[in-house]
Amino acid sequence: MRQPHYFFALSIPEEEKLRLADQADAFPFKKPVHHQDFHLTLAFLGGSGADALDLAKSKVREVAMEHDPFTLTFSGFDFFGRPEAPRIFWMGVEPSEGLNRLRAAIYDACLDAGFELDPRPFAPHITVARKWGGEYAFNERSPEIEPLPIEFPVEHVVLYRTRLEHIPKYEPVATFPLKGMTSEERGEPHGTAH
Repeated sequence: MRQPHYFFALSIPEEEKLRLADQADAFPFKKPVHHQDFHLTLAFLGGSGADALDLAKSKVREVAMEHDPFTLTFSGFDFFGRPEAPRIFWMGVEPSEGLNRLRAAIYDACLDAGFELDPRPFAPHITVARKWGGEYAFNERSPEIEPLPIEFPVEHVVLYRTRLEHIPKYEPVATFPLKGMTSEERGEPHGTAH
């Protein structure tokens, strides 16, 4: 069995996951992401020993309690890869100072805990599918979909563990409430079901 990887992310409430999945299903990608795996990554840790992970959790717990809850709004579909056959299909979010501040603080906390993180600029998105599978070029005949407005509240940060042999493959293992939210260190984030 492969060593699990860990990452800090924002979870998405169940209703919004289902709405997003319905919209993404209109595009014929070969590997749609299971809707329970929708999330917005803040810091990818990779593999980790228990001591380093515990230190990161402690630091992120402190960071989370210093940041106010906020609302995010989905901003439309986009992709990574070739325009005619994208490899990653994703939904972006509207610019958010609350998100940028929270992500920067969590990123720094994980660096302080000794993790080596991706140094590229933060590009917040929610991956919904991989590998274009249409019989036509994505940029020529893909359905014109005007995404329905989707907003969701950000009230906590979640630590996820990968389980590549499972579907869904991302398991929430700890929850870190933002300022003023219920103090709960473990358990399923709001809106997550198994």
